[in-house]
Amino acid sequence: MTEKTWHKRYAELWDLLVPAGGPAGTVQGEVIRIIGRVGDELLRNAGANWDSDHEAMLDAFDAHTRSGNVLTDSARKKADAAIATLRGGRMDRKAIDELTKLSVTWVLANPAQAPLGEPVYDR
Repeated sequence: MTEKTWHKRYAELWDLLVPAGGPAGTVQGEVIRIIGRVGDELLRNAGANWDSDHEAMLDAFDAHTRSGNVLTDSARKKADAAIATLRGGRMDRKAIDELTKLSVTWVLANPAQAPLGEPVYDR
């Protein structure tokens, strides 16, 4: 990683790990992609297209960040609170930012890329 701020690290990880379309090939890439898709839906569309796929993406983010080198207890509590806040398509910039920061933290703590299985969502 060449960048120092979480915003820039997130952008760098997106460029490295997220394909132009469809799910990422790795769990690390998908963690980055999920919060990008969820954040885009809520910030750009105000949740107008929020559906069960977005809920499943939050579930996947939660499950993925509980694997490998897991988040610290403090970070896990922040992730749980942010996920709960976003449920149902509620727009909350702080919660989105928190999950974005935590996605960077988790990916950097898990550098050995793990293959992603077939997602249960279509977005």
